[in-house]
Parts: sequence; C-alpha cells; structure tokens
Amino acid sequence: MKKLTARRRRLVRTVAIAVAGVAVAVGLAILVVYVLVPWIRDPATTQERPIITAAAGETSVEVKPYTYCEVSRPDVCDPPGQTVELPVTAGQQLVISVPESISGAPWVLATFYVDPTAAADSEALQGAEQLFTPGSETTVSIPDIDENGRVLAGVEVRLPTGLYNPDTKEDTIVTHATWSVATR
Repeated sequence: MKKLTARRRRLVRTVAIAVAGVAVAVGLAILVVYVLVPWIRDPATTQERPIITAAAGETSVEVKPYTYCEVSRPDVCDPPGQTVELPVTAGQQLVISVPESISGAPWVLATFYVDPTAAADSEALQGAEQLFTPGSETTVSIPDIDENGRVLAGVEVRLPTGLYNPDTKEDTIVTHATWSVATR
C-alpha cells in the first residue's frame, strides 16, 4: 500500500509540474501575441512621428501630424491629430521648418488663401501646392497676402508616396502624412 501511495504522489507531482509548465507556455504565447505581433505587423507605430515648426512674429509652435499613415499602406493610419492655430497678422510671414526626416524626401507645401472681401458663405478659399525635391528646402516663408490680395488662411505640409497597382499596372500618388496649420 505504501508503494502505491508513493507512486501516486510522484504521479501527482509530475502532473502538477506539467500543468504549471503548460500554463507558463500559454502565458508567454499570449504575451507574444499582444506585444510582439502588433509591432511586427506595424513597426511604424513604435517610431516617433516627425514634428514641424511654424513661426509667425515672435510666436513659434511645434506641429504634430494631423494625419499619419504607413508609407506602403496608406489605409493604415494613426488616429487624426489636430490642426494647430497660429495667427499671422498683417505684414508678418509664416515660416515653416521641416526636419530632415521630411526634407530628405519629396514633400509638398499647400497654401490656402481667402478673399477678405468675399461673403463668408462663398467658395473664397484658394489653394496652391509647391513640390520640394529631397534635400532642397528645410525652411519656407509664406507671405500673409498673396499676389491677388488674398489673405493667408492656412498651410499643410504633405508627404506623398507612390503606390503601384500590379493589376492595372498604374502608379498612384497619395498623401501618407499631413501637418496642418490654420492662420485665421
């Protein structure tokens, strides 16, 4: 009878160790799924997003991305950010500075001007885009009034990316990141 009890104790101990080992393995697997798999699937989410600087007169602000999507998958994006407000008074220029992580690639500066004499409900907002080649500019000054007498309403810095569709054999240029500054 003692042999059976000792044998049973060894069996119970072996089963308990095996169950504990399985529990630890399952716990590690869950940890890998929740921590490492999202990082592997989207390593960009662990990277800091570039910040631009906008200045007018004595005021300077840092601008975080309004939109930021994966370069190769522009449908996978961070939650939308905020448009930064920086008033530009008469006679001032808006100065936009971009870091090397932006200026090292093609980037676009979109400017938006509004006719101050137009009715508030009219389509008075006029936009224009300027493309900068990699390494060409890191700082751009934008006048408060354009050549047509319209007043600066805001700007966007955009990072384009090209997508190739193997089915149609067509390239498409889309914006994968935007920084937004309102000046009025």
